[in-house]
Amino acid sequence: APLDFVTFHLKGGGYAPDPLHRPERPPTVRRVLEGAAVGYDLIRKHGFQGLECVVSECDPDGWAAGGAYDNAALNFRNSEYYPSWVAAAFHHLTAFARAREWDLRYLSWAFMFVGERCFEGTRAFSTQGIDKPILNLLRMYARLGSTRVALESTAAGDPLDRANDLPEVDGVASLRGDGALQVLLFHHHDDWNRAGEAEVTLDVAHVPTEARAVTVRHWRIDGEHSNAYTEWVRQGRPDYPAGGQRQAIAARGGLELLDAPRALRLDDGGLRVSFALPVHGISLLEFTPFP
Repeated sequence: APLDFVTFHLKGGGYAPDPLHRPERPPTVRRVLEGAAVGYDLIRKHGFQGLECVVSECDPDGWAAGGAYDNAALNFRNSEYYPSWVAAAFHHLTAFARAREWDLRYLSWAFMFVGERCFEGTRAFSTQGIDKPILNLLRMYARLGSTRVALESTAAGDPLDRANDLPEVDGVASLRGDGALQVLLFHHHDDWNRAGEAEVTLDVAHVPTEARAVTVRHWRIDGEHSNAYTEWVRQGRPDYPAGGQRQAIAARGGLELLDAPRALRLDDGGLRVSFALPVHGISLLEFTPFP
């Protein structure tokens, strides 16, 4: 067949109504990668691996209209697990495709559910006009530059390696036209209940020699930052918050800095920053050079 592109769907999990709310695993990056490998092998088998491939539904699960009241596992959509999963899944899908010179594109779906209870758990980026943590990951992506630069992590992982059960820290780095460097790092594990944090040391090398210092801005998504869901829980989980309660919840819906911007002097064209990154946390650091 004279095809212009090929397409298929990938989901990280599957859920059905469960009034007993029995424990279930959240979506996994492993399942998405296993599906990508099957899709690639089928496409290659029929000689279409040179075409653009669109994963026209690249989502954590397949039941967009279901919510946490239908199945407790779907509550992950309200929390920092959702952006953590997306960051890790898209990172590994990109690496999988780049290693095979495969033109792979992703399309994710989210919806608006009018009249739902606050943080109903449907696949939406906001609830009653209050932004969820997943929307802040998209805001982080929007701040990335158009030129990718090398990033190596000693804590990188392989979700297909079943013998390795450690959380991974990895990410992507980019440059903008104004010379600013962005580094997006995720700390992910496919276990929703995994806790703890990683002590991250980030070394930046080969900053242009004309720059003597940089301004560092550090944005964070985790259980306490860029997370209106956590504030909603603090406010007593109201179905339809109003007044000061709603204001307090909505105020935590935007992308938040971990700390105030600061200046760092360069040492022979390089610098080092260290910080703690909790499991299912995401950091975006931006380094803007100045003379």
